[in-house]
Amino acid sequence: MNSEILKNEQGFTIVEVLVGAFIFMLGFSVLIFMLSQLMVNYSVDEISTANRIAQNNLEMVIVSHDTISQNLVVIQSNVKYSVMKRVTVSDNLAKVNVEVKRHSKEKILCRLYYEFAIPAE
Repeated sequence: MNSEILKNEQGFTIVEVLVGAFIFMLGFSVLIFMLSQLMVNYSVDEISTANRIAQNNLEMVIVSHDTISQNLVVIQSNVKYSVMKRVTVSDNLAKVNVEVKRHSKEKILCRLYYEFAIPAE
C-alpha cells in the first residue's frame, strides 16, 4: 500500500530540482558573460573615438599654429563629446592640452599633451 501512495504523488525530486537549478545558473552565467563583453566593447569603442577626436584637434593646432584655447562640442556616431583645447605660449614654445569627455558626463576619456616650437616670423 505504501508503494501505491508514493507512486501517485506528484512533484519534483530533489535531483530534478538541482539539475534544473544547475541548467538555469549555467544559462544565466553565459548571459552575464555576454553582457559584460558587450559593455567592454562599447567602452573601448568610446575611448578610441575620444582618442581620435583629441588627435585631430591636436593636429589642427600643430599644423595651423593655432594658439587659441577653445571648448568645442563634437558629434561622432550620434554621441556628443566635449573637447577642451588649452594652448599656452611662452618664449616661442606652445603647450597644448586637449581633453575629451562625454558631453553629459564628467569622466575624461582622453587627455593629450604636446609641446612644440613656434617658428619666428
